[in-house]
Amino acid sequence: MKATKVDGVYSADPKRDKTHGRIWRITAQGRAPIKQPNLAAMKPAELLAQLRSPERWTRYQAKRLLFDAPSGDVLKAADEFVAKLAPTTPDDERLLLEVIGVFEAHETARPELLNRLLTAKDPRVRAYGARVVGAWAEKLPEAVKLLHDRARDEHPRVRLEAVVAASYLPQPEAVEIVTQAVDAQRDTATPLASALRLHALREALAGGCPPDPTTPPEETSPNLTET
Repeated sequence: MKATKVDGVYSADPKRDKTHGRIWRITAQGRAPIKQPNLAAMKPAELLAQLRSPERWTRYQAKRLLFDAPSGDVLKAADEFVAKLAPTTPDDERLLLEVIGVFEAHETARPELLNRLLTAKDPRVRAYGARVVGAWAEKLPEAVKLLHDRARDEHPRVRLEAVVAASYLPQPEAVEIVTQAVDAQRDTATPLASALRLHALREALAGGCPPDPTTPPEETSPNLTET
């Protein structure tokens, strides 16, 4: 590793500490620095292509620019990008995860894309798909069925996200989703999350208002048997 001094306002100060200091930049010896693309000059289709980059910083900045770009241009390019993603595409599931965030940012549901996440092999991708179902619940006619299926998933993280997402549903069927996840194979997180979500649903359904999953229960130790 090689530390490189970077001059700036602090280094120009005659009263600076000349004995101690910070390492401002570290680079690997024998390897050229990564050249970042000029993302600011790219159109939506080009920014979407940057989601294939192995560099997390590049992907993050590309999505940030896509979030701020005009919705019409971004959605058109994103639909075309998804249409070209075949199941045999290398890193297909990660790309689906990246691009659905673009649709979320522009508040536009894409049920077919969501279904691809929900049926992914990677449980982390399925779990995020369950989270998106909650966010898009009002735009998805089959939101209840989708979460019912996820509540029976073999992976606890997917079941946990289904429980949390169910608390965004205004229908009484949301309670069945939560209890179904509890009846599945037990894990350490789902029972507590289920208790909290059941409390949110109970208050919302009783008052006739949309549930607020962020509202904590009055009890310090929720009891599932109360509902």
